[in-house]
Amino acid sequence: MVDELDVVFIYGTLLPGEQRWPVLEPFAVALTPAWVSGALYDTGHGYPAAVFAEPGRIDGTLVRLDRHRLAAALAALDEAEAVEHGLYVRTVIVSDRGRAWSYEYRGGIDRLVRIGSRWRDPTGGPT
Repeated sequence: MVDELDVVFIYGTLLPGEQRWPVLEPFAVALTPAWVSGALYDTGHGYPAAVFAEPGRIDGTLVRLDRHRLAAALAALDEAEAVEHGLYVRTVIVSDRGRAWSYEYRGGIDRLVRIGSRWRDPTGGPT
């Protein structure tokens, strides 16, 4: 059942070491590398945009959330991802390791630059 899904796929500023990781870290109980179908775009504002209906691959991390704090975790993530303002929407995706929540960009992509499958390369810049 979707309401009981306790895994989130992250691909950008929520990754460990990135600026929004502190939002997610208190709720994380396990991290697993994973990938999903889709495309990443550089927004030019310091965060990526994922579009899961686009062809391609997005590399990221599955984060298992503390089931006892699941509602609080999803509320914190929704706030961090500006779900209320419509910039991103929380949606169920299927990764190479199973179903998870993730956040899909809902702004226009026509002026964004498509990047590789990872948000950051080993030197710290967008790919």
